[in-house]
Amino acid sequence: ARIGEMAEDWASDSWRLLPNLLSFDSAGLPYRRMLEKADRLERVILEVIERKRAEGLADDDLLTRLIRANADDWGLTDAQLVGHANILFLAANETTANSLTWTLYLLAQHPDLASRVCAEIDAVLGGDPPQAEQLEKLELLDRVIRESLRLIPIVPYGARVAEAPVDLPELQLPRKSRVLIPYHVMHHDPAIFPRPNRFDPDRWIGFEPPPYSYLPFSAGPHVCIGIAFAQHTMRLALTMILQRFRFSVVSGSRVDRRVTVTVAARPGLPMRILPADGRFERVVVRGDVLRMVDLDDERHS
Repeated sequence: ARIGEMAEDWASDSWRLLPNLLSFDSAGLPYRRMLEKADRLERVILEVIERKRAEGLADDDLLTRLIRANADDWGLTDAQLVGHANILFLAANETTANSLTWTLYLLAQHPDLASRVCAEIDAVLGGDPPQAEQLEKLELLDRVIRESLRLIPIVPYGARVAEAPVDLPELQLPRKSRVLIPYHVMHHDPAIFPRPNRFDPDRWIGFEPPPYSYLPFSAGPHVCIGIAFAQHTMRLALTMILQRFRFSVVSGSRVDRRVTVTVAARPGLPMRILPADGRFERVVVRGDVLRMVDLDDERHS
């Protein structure tokens, strides 16, 4: 938990305006504070790596496996292990948690769809814990996840740096130009996704979007290394949760978004956790979420 909080704190700073505008390693500047946070985070992760080595790599967690692989044949440096560990905490923790949060909200506010998803889970699993091959049969759940990641991409934009000059028809990018990629805007292009603010998982039946129009995990050589892990985690978590519980948004609550590196509910998402009784019901809410998700018969307030 401590490393996760430190990683999130550092990542938030790395996307703020002042550290990027005033990128000077001088005392008192935000950039220096960001570097100091990075140093502390690196020291803590290195301490964990050394502790695991001292204990004989007896655990079976992902970081331990990376250290073992490094010792066997990968030849990763400790600096590379730190980088992998940092990404594991950032990509496998906050992003997946926020994705699950918004997906549970969307299901709670679409009662008919939530009932269909629960019926599919019950038909495939029969109340048992899911096996890997069964998760592949949950086609509606898969569409729900794809549509949730389209409607509210957890990482709303990405960045790349040009390694060489790039000549475009109406624009020339010098080497080292920083290019921002607006995933949220791309996911809401009405020419590709009609009624883009509607949560419509069935739009994915027989539909594959054009290349580079749907990028919940980015693309290219630096595509998210955790695609399969994140998708499997979401399927597994949602299946286990929906077999046991029904989530209902607290009526009248305010649901706002907080955008840093990721899109999170601010300050959180008020939900009631009830037994899985199938009594899904849409409620009236307030806040930014009304601009993100269209509900035809929702009474805006």
